[in-house]
Amino acid sequence: MDYTSRMVALLRELRRERNGAVADSMRYYGTPYGLNYGVSLPTLRRIARAEAPDHGFARYLYRQDVRELRLAALHIACPACLTPEEFPAWAAGIVNSEIAEEAAFALLSRAEAFPALFSAWIASPDALLQYAALLAAARSPRLTASWVAPAVEAVHRNATAEATVEMPAEAMTEATAAADTSVAPGAFVADTSVTEASSPEVTTPAPGDSSVGDTPSAAIVSAAPGASPAADPHVASPCAAGQQVSSRPLAQHPVPAARLTAQGAVALLAAVAAQNEENRQAVLRAAGSLGKLPAEDYVHEELAWRLEA
Repeated sequence: MDYTSRMVALLRELRRERNGAVADSMRYYGTPYGLNYGVSLPTLRRIARAEAPDHGFARYLYRQDVRELRLAALHIACPACLTPEEFPAWAAGIVNSEIAEEAAFALLSRAEAFPALFSAWIASPDALLQYAALLAAARSPRLTASWVAPAVEAVHRNATAEATVEMPAEAMTEATAAADTSVAPGAFVADTSVTEASSPEVTTPAPGDSSVGDTPSAAIVSAAPGASPAADPHVASPCAAGQQVSSRPLAQHPVPAARLTAQGAVALLAAVAAQNEENRQAVLRAAGSLGKLPAEDYVHEELAWRLEA
């Protein structure tokens, strides 16, 4: 069965679990998805884990601008197959904090290549990539105290940048109000083996309608059936391997970038400190180097109670 046929079958199963209330709540996470059925995360994880691991299929699903398919891809992907050459493609799909969190827990923390990914993403100007890297590091079996310094540096860097830029309140309001669950053009990427006769009937919801239907056929573009992700010319990648993804405007996410990084850093610092007393003292010293900017204060306050003896 080709990738598109498998995707359609998976999407039908997910669609039976759609939930409008969950879809509406996605506004909290920032940038909206092209298509969103609002399937709860526990249900989505159960359905995705029933699929056989298939890294190529996972990368195909991840390219779709569909919430459920992108999240499912993180559970279908093979952590051992994740390579540095793929980092930009996975980075491109982390468009909000929900994807960042699920990527950290389901895929990144279990990847053998994670140390290289952590080094690349913690240095990125993109707070969502920093957040994903920090959360994954906190859960990684390769957890090491050497990650403390870059985590603290990222917090300080973002806190300082935030202090120099004041974002108008109305910009945040407009960005949040712009989020919806309607179908965006180009939400799907599929392969040429799907014909009009074999494709399921589809409907396009009216603008603003959160009760989404199946895939708009006009949104499907070609990709070689079963193609290897490395050779697939349709893999959406904003940059070449090894390059950093540019930072996204803060207006696209309701949580300021500096706070997002600080939250991830707290998770990592607390995990390192819990390993032994030597690491605990190292974390306290590193955190003590932070100043009094809001994001830095957040780290101080969180660690104060998390590291209580």
